[in-house]
Amino acid sequence: MQIRRLVNAKDPVLPHMTWTPAWQIGQEVILSGMTANANMSAALDLAPAGHLEAGTPMYQQCLQVFEKIESWLEVAGAHRFNVVKTVIYVTDIGMKGEVG
Repeated sequence: MQIRRLVNAKDPVLPHMTWTPAWQIGQEVILSGMTANANMSAALDLAPAGHLEAGTPMYQQCLQVFEKIESWLEVAGAHRFNVVKTVIYVTDIGMKGEVG
């Protein structure tokens, strides 16, 4: 079985990073750690297209995360309709409606 670390120009990681948010193992794609956290992008010195500022509404943050997930799936040759499970964590359960 082939294991491949995915690289995504739309959601880059810095060259010195030893992790990646996406691996392809055979025909399976494993994604983790997707966030729309503007502070994380700034801390990593990244300015991807669609960069969000602090205080951006939760709905918009979710859209950005889903776009990132879709771009990683495309790198692997997959599609959003191939997703089996997604787990979403929120820090305020009152935001679940906006997230949903």
